[in-house]
Amino acid sequence: MSSQELIKKIESHSQFIPGKNGTIISLGCYSECWDQVNKSITVEVIQYFLKKNNLIQFATKQFVSSDDVERLIPHITYIGQLSIFISSTTISHWNTIERGTASPESRFRSFELIEKFNVPLYLYIKPVIKNVTIKDLKAYLDVVKKYNVTGVVVGRKFVKSSIITNKINLAPIGSGELKYSEDNSDIDQIVKAFSLVTDTYEESLTAVQFWRNNG
Repeated sequence: MSSQELIKKIESHSQFIPGKNGTIISLGCYSECWDQVNKSITVEVIQYFLKKNNLIQFATKQFVSSDDVERLIPHITYIGQLSIFISSTTISHWNTIERGTASPESRFRSFELIEKFNVPLYLYIKPVIKNVTIKDLKAYLDVVKKYNVTGVVVGRKFVKSSIITNKINLAPIGSGELKYSEDNSDIDQIVKAFSLVTDTYEESLTAVQFWRNNG
């Protein structure tokens, strides 16, 4: 699908609203939006909706370079209009669980863009994998301290709403088709640890909403 086709689908949606108080454009939730094969389409979509004044967020397990962001900066009209979420569910086991992605060391270098461009960049630990993610808690805390990230999002994984779990809360995406998975006690411990050192959220939309109100 071309960027023009995607833009047309978004704008023709009955619930789409342009502008800062309108629809938040979220990319990278269902698939990797920053792979070489589709990065150019993602950039074109972001540029278009920045011009429409909408808030935009994208999540990626790839490295975001200075050249990438320089293509977007001229279209940003207020702080936080664009938020970038550097995604990671494990550091020590990334080559097994997150095959085909940039190494954590490489993607975390994206946080260097915060000071250069004043664009919010969040560490996006989602989904938390039980008994796996928590083993890297100290390493994640070191990343937050080293790069002074804008904040951290610690999230549960989503499952089809037809799957029976202890959690009945619907996910904020998926039009009722997704809900949160079963309780994971690791999440509470991870959230508590990050809350002591930086702004911490359990949904990326909450972080984006902050910039809607304060950008």
